[in-house]
Amino acid sequence: MTEAALGREFLTWLWFRCEVDGGTFPLEQGGELGVVFGEYVRLLAPGERAEEHTVRRASPHRASEARQALRAGKLVAAARLELGTAEGSYAVTLDADTFGLRAARYPGVEGADETERSEERLARTEELLALLDELFARFLAVRLTPAWEQSELPAMRAWVASS
Repeated sequence: MTEAALGREFLTWLWFRCEVDGGTFPLEQGGELGVVFGEYVRLLAPGERAEEHTVRRASPHRASEARQALRAGKLVAAARLELGTAEGSYAVTLDADTFGLRAARYPGVEGADETERSEERLARTEELLALLDELFARFLAVRLTPAWEQSELPAMRAWVASS
C-alpha cells in the first residue's frame, strides 16, 4: 500500500467516523476534539485512473454527488477540516497524498510585534499537527489490526452503501 492510499483511507475513515460517532474524539491528554468536514472535499479513484470529483460548498460531505463518488469507489484525497478543542478552533485543508496542510486558520494569534505573532503562529501550527497526528494514530490503531477487516471495513462499506 502506498502512502497516498493510506492517507486517502484515513480521510475517508475520518468522514465515516465523524458521521457515525458525531465527530467527537477523546484526546489522550484529556478533553475532546471535535471534527467537522468543511466546505471542500476532493475524491479520487484508486489506482492509475485519474477520475476526480470535487465538491465545494457548505457540508460537501453530505452532498449527493460526494456520496455517489464514494459508492463508485473513490476515496477522499483532500478535505477542509475544522477542528475544535476547549482551547480554540482550527481549520485546515489536508492533502491525503502528502499530508500537506494548506490554508490553515488558527485560534486568535496575538502578540505585541511581528516576532511574537510569528512565534504564536508556529506554536499553533505545532498544536494543529499534534491534533492531526492523534487522529491519524487513532486510525492506525484500527487499520493495522485484524479489527480493520473484521469490523471497521465492513461497517464503512455498509455506511457507503446506505448513503
